[in-house]
Amino acid sequence: MTAFLKRTVAAACAAASVSFVLPALTSPAYASPVTVTAAPGVPAVFAPAVVPAAVPAAAAAGYVSRPDLPRFHADTTTPGRPHDGALFTSFTGQSAGGNVPAMVVYDNTGEPLGIQSGGTGARPVRYAWGEGMAAFTAPNRWDIYDDWGHKAASIPVDSVAPHTGASIAVNVSGEIAVVSGTQEVTADLRPYGGPENGRVLVATVKSVAVRTGEVLWEWRSLTAGQESLPDQGPIPLSDSYRTASTRTFDYLGLSSVAYSRDGRYVYVSARGTSAVYQLDAATGQIVATLGGKHPTLTGPADMPTPNKPFSVAVHDDGAVYVGDVNPGTGTARGLVYKTGTDGSVRLLKSVAPDSAPQVTDTTKGAFQPVSYAVSFGGTYAGLLSAGNWSAEYDVNGQLVFTATTPQGASPTTRGMWPSSAWKTRPDVGALPSESGGTDVYASWNGTDVQAWRVSVGPDADHLRVVATTPRAGFETRIGASYTSSDVVTRVEALGRSGEVLGRTDRVALAQVAQAYAAAGGSEKLGAFVSRTESDGEVSVSYMHGTVTWRPATGAHAVAGVIWDYLARGNSLGAPVSDEYTPAGSTTPRQDFDRGTVYALPAGAVTMAGPWLTRYRELGGEQGPLGLPAADVSSVRVPGGDMYVQKFQNGAITGTYVNSTQELHGIWGDIYTKWNAAGGVTGPLGMPLMEENTTSDGGRYVHFSNYWSIFWSPATGAHTVDADVRTKWAELGWQGGFLGYPVTDSTASAGGRVVHFQRGTVAWSPATGAHEVHGGIRDVWMANGAERGGLGFPLADELGAADGVGRYNHFSGGASIFWSPATGAHIVQRGIRDKWAALGWQGGVLGYPTSDEQSTPAGTGRFNTFERGSIYWTSWGGTAAVRGGMLSTWASLGYENSRLGYPRSDEYRTDDGRQRQDFDGGWIFWDPRSQKTTVHYY
Repeated sequence: MTAFLKRTVAAACAAASVSFVLPALTSPAYASPVTVTAAPGVPAVFAPAVVPAAVPAAAAAGYVSRPDLPRFHADTTTPGRPHDGALFTSFTGQSAGGNVPAMVVYDNTGEPLGIQSGGTGARPVRYAWGEGMAAFTAPNRWDIYDDWGHKAASIPVDSVAPHTGASIAVNVSGEIAVVSGTQEVTADLRPYGGPENGRVLVATVKSVAVRTGEVLWEWRSLTAGQESLPDQGPIPLSDSYRTASTRTFDYLGLSSVAYSRDGRYVYVSARGTSAVYQLDAATGQIVATLGGKHPTLTGPADMPTPNKPFSVAVHDDGAVYVGDVNPGTGTARGLVYKTGTDGSVRLLKSVAPDSAPQVTDTTKGAFQPVSYAVSFGGTYAGLLSAGNWSAEYDVNGQLVFTATTPQGASPTTRGMWPSSAWKTRPDVGALPSESGGTDVYASWNGTDVQAWRVSVGPDADHLRVVATTPRAGFETRIGASYTSSDVVTRVEALGRSGEVLGRTDRVALAQVAQAYAAAGGSEKLGAFVSRTESDGEVSVSYMHGTVTWRPATGAHAVAGVIWDYLARGNSLGAPVSDEYTPAGSTTPRQDFDRGTVYALPAGAVTMAGPWLTRYRELGGEQGPLGLPAADVSSVRVPGGDMYVQKFQNGAITGTYVNSTQELHGIWGDIYTKWNAAGGVTGPLGMPLMEENTTSDGGRYVHFSNYWSIFWSPATGAHTVDADVRTKWAELGWQGGFLGYPVTDSTASAGGRVVHFQRGTVAWSPATGAHEVHGGIRDVWMANGAERGGLGFPLADELGAADGVGRYNHFSGGASIFWSPATGAHIVQRGIRDKWAALGWQGGVLGYPTSDEQSTPAGTGRFNTFERGSIYWTSWGGTAAVRGGMLSTWASLGYENSRLGYPRSDEYRTDDGRQRQDFDGGWIFWDPRSQKTTVHYY
């Protein structure tokens, strides 16, 4: 006999004043069906305990000690002895931070034993490592949590919408889970009252290894690819009692899955077919059907069969629990069946309470077996839940427990839960009491706490006990008595024998609570949110304010406009005063460690230290900056922190927050441009100077990342990046031939480009920065510049060897050559290579007189030059044609002639003639006769 069982037996004996010997376990006798029609009276011994701790108005949105959790309570009655285990549900409630979904384990009094945020549809499960809890987490997975609240496993499911057909069950070993879901497919729904191309939800069930996530088998209610075929299965569309009139046809209405204790079978309940299906747990094949249009299990003619079942569960002895809709009343009903090996089925019990709620197709529900640790005879007790309503019945069909959870909560289920679950340490908060003292609030996600003890004193080594209070629900309010020197509060959770289960020490708990009240309490600061203690300082946050305590300055509240301002992330340290307005001023302010916050008409701002000094040197609000618009802020940049304070028309920036050294003002058009580029965190970085004037009346600022902004009346303000700026500086800045920038530095094609009044500088990591100007730039720009096929310049514009022409090479395998006689033209790739081999412009061909272009038929490409042409084809490569050869070929029609394209350059034959080969023949040129002859293959 386990220790738990011994404690349970002893408690039962003591309560009944009897002694007994445990009977031998035998197969249960099957009782006749029992219908519950009325609840008996409520014996006082089973009435829930009174919870004396009233909910303070300031904590209505959550617990004082755990404001992150929504407040939960279930209204319960215990007309009899509830069965063993805790109760599980999920709900969404209001916490200090807003609506929060939470998983709840609660006791028979309706008070939580533990609350954890996140997840819906919480229910107890046994998993591979012990007792746990499963919860559905959007969008499509089940999470299993251990008894410490840690996620132990995640199992994905098929689900086209949250909760559509989502259910989970785990076998008795906790090693294998089955999860259900749905997949949406298109099918012809005209035979079922729907459209030709309708949408159907196909139910899926997967068997999954909990430890590894391996899918062992998968079952689908409709065979993949055959959804529209009549009477295909395993469960055809024609088995549904529903019509396809809705937008998406959930014909099966899968509602839950369950495991038999011996692990042989998986059960699936389906509202749409009013049936429960028994699947082979090893293969996923349907072996029996209870109810529906085609049952395989038969019973007496008058035996009720499942009607739109919303749940299925299995008793240890194999009895099947079905929660469904009472066809006579439309309310929740529980049915218990026993199946035989011969295909027979008997109804053992029917639970149809008068208090059961109406059930719709979307109502979540459950009907599960429950038991005592020690059986006193009989079997088939059950807990029936529908929505937020629950009722529990003993083996005789007598009502023993009811619960109504918050609206929208998931159905309540019962299961075993370790008494040590979720324990960490007590959570503590405080509020002023109605009598002017201080109330301490204590809670703990654990089940063993019997009482709370509060001790106070000037430090942790000198404490005295001021209160010991029995536990009163999840959170207990404890009245405590303090003196002005009591700084430390210790709260201890006490067990059944008075042992200390855990403790929490808090500094300045009472002082903060009283400062909160003096500042307006909940009306001005709102509800308690969080508390931090660090380096002797205590800071408590409320919904609309804070209270900070330090030994030297005491406790001061921050609220209203100043709190709103500081809550946006402006840190000045702790308050050293309450909010005040000096004589002769109408502007409220509050002093802090590192400055003063002013509540100006335009909003609260801070001025402090050397930043104020520099601001005044620049003329203050009458200077170019105007009024302050924000606090000094720290900005993380590579190499350290930088600081900036913004004003109406500019900013002050600096490297040091507490020194006037390297504080620089920036304003006007240059400030606007810098700010638009990202300010301190943008590519320019910090200003290294205040505005300087160029020799021709322009203005500029250099920045820490080697960028600059230059402004002139004609061009406005524009950014120049570091690499382009280096090249521009080499060429004489704005006084060189390029002039002022007319565009910002722009990222393009993996590099950066700046256009100037009389040219462009383009940079890429592979090419570096180079300028392009004049006619060459015009052609480059007309062909897409760096984004076109030419790419980036590989050098600045260069002079040709003849001292006449100019050229640029580009990264795309092309060049642009210019001469006064020919203008600027593109030569690229293979044609350029051929031209280069022939001596560039100094060779036999001279300068290009055209860009590379396609032949009329589109089969080749060519460039014309001063003294010839170069042609390229994919099959013949490149060849130069010139002189008499070119004249003769041209007279025949170029590549459109019988000769086709050239296949070689001119070459000398053994007899002294010049020959050039073509696709269809060759041309000879005889230097003696100065004539050409054409030959064909």
